[in-house]
Amino acid sequence: MKLHVIGDPDAVLGFSLIGLTGQVALSAPEVEEALELAARNPEIGVVFITERAAALAPEALDSYRRSNEGPIVVEIPGPEGPLASRLALRDVIARATGVRV
Repeated sequence: MKLHVIGDPDAVLGFSLIGLTGQVALSAPEVEEALELAARNPEIGVVFITERAAALAPEALDSYRRSNEGPIVVEIPGPEGPLASRLALRDVIARATGVRV
């Protein structure tokens, strides 16, 4: 199983330094294409997508996640840090379980 990154050039370059493949996506069509290519690659098991890239194509990302096909998609902060509009993972867990971690 391989890991793959979708996002801005700095994120893709950074992850490539540790051996991960990736695709730069700076527009909604590029994000959609990158998700489609990752979904068709049977070797990819997890896709990391930067929050900024995910925000470019939220409908495509939601549709992909509902399809239950292909690799797991995990949103990560980009090199600039987490976006103010996104909840931290700790807050997502707290909302889902009612338990602060």
